[in-house]
Amino acid sequence: MSVQVQPKKAHITHSDEQILVVKREVIVPDPGWHGIIPIDVAATINLITTHQHYMPRSHAETDPTYKQIIPYLVFT
Repeated sequence: MSVQVQPKKAHITHSDEQILVVKREVIVPDPGWHGIIPIDVAATINLITTHQHYMPRSHAETDPTYKQIIPYLVFT
């Protein structure tokens, strides 16, 4: 009788998770900007789609030249 052992699945750690980013200068051209601004959603999606790429979370969170694409929605 043979027993098959299932290989362990690779575990993605917080530091190597691939996340969506865009260069900061593309998405936030004003380096002094902080806060919430109204946007043209279609234009912003097009901008992200055109300039997007993925990088490890550990790199994105320590490199200020990239912005993580994290959607926020404010209802008023």
